[in-house]
Amino acid sequence: MISFLLIIFLNSPFYTQTENKSFEFSLHSGFSTPGSPDTFPKYWNTGVNLGCGVGYSLFFLVTGLTFRANFDYCQLALKKEEYQKSYSELTGLDIDGGSTDIMTGSISLQILSLMSNFQPYFMVEAGLLTKTIENITYMYGENVEVFAPTQCDTAISFIFFGAGLNFVYTNTINIFAEGGYRVYLSEEGYTGYFPIKLGVKIKL
Repeated sequence: MISFLLIIFLNSPFYTQTENKSFEFSLHSGFSTPGSPDTFPKYWNTGVNLGCGVGYSLFFLVTGLTFRANFDYCQLALKKEEYQKSYSELTGLDIDGGSTDIMTGSISLQILSLMSNFQPYFMVEAGLLTKTIENITYMYGENVEVFAPTQCDTAISFIFFGAGLNFVYTNTINIFAEGGYRVYLSEEGYTGYFPIKLGVKIKL
């Protein structure tokens, strides 16, 4: 009887998850939405994000821990029509440029539930962020002026809180979706946005 129960346990998903330790590589894409302050979502659109990461996972009974190093990039286009309203007295004004590029490098910790192939998780992430705002060109009749906004090219520390769902498709391929809120301190005060990601992990 004991031998029979042992065979069942050794062949169960519960046991195979607890014995594993693995390295992983991931790729993802999605979108990022400006959050705060109010001028951020007022003047910039939701944009596409891309990223990759490497990680190492440890499994303890029904809980997993994943330590990851991540790189992310997103671009948010300027809402030109909304921005032009600030110059409503200038009929025929055209605006070009003004997109915001955000790049981040970070370290994160994920805590997963391993009760099934659908594994919810919570995560916290911290790292450095670089934000660059493209020059804005004002065209009014024959007049062309170029305005260079403050460039945040130096690294800024940030913190990110989020949650996601990991699906174990095969022993080597996982699919995940996650979202959260990333906040950093800029010249305008605390600035935040919402990255939403869909990606694939390859277990090495």
